[in-house]
Amino acid sequence: MYSADIGIWMEFVVDGTHSIRCTLAAKMTEPDCFVFVNRQGVNVIEKPVAGVARELEAGTARQIAESVLVDRAIDTVIARLRARNENPARIVPGLDSAA
Repeated sequence: MYSADIGIWMEFVVDGTHSIRCTLAAKMTEPDCFVFVNRQGVNVIEKPVAGVARELEAGTARQIAESVLVDRAIDTVIARLRARNENPARIVPGLDSAA
C-alpha cells in the first residue's frame, strides 16, 4: 500500500491535457482515501490510496519536491521584479509622495 505524509505536494494529470498541483491535507481511514487541497485550502481531489498508487505507477501523478516549489516561487518573484524594472510606473505630478 502507498503511504504519504500530510503536507506533501503532488501533481496530477487531469483529462490528459493539463495538470493540477495540490497538497495532501488529510488521510481518511473510512473509506481509505487521501484528500488533497489547493494553495487556497480548497478541496480539489479525493482519491483512494490504491488509486493514487496506480497513478504514480502510470506516470499520471508525481510527488513534487518542496525545493522545486520554492524554486518556482523565487523564479516568479524575480520575473515580476524584472518586468517592473523594465516598465516602471509613471510618476504623476502631484501624486508623488516626495513632491
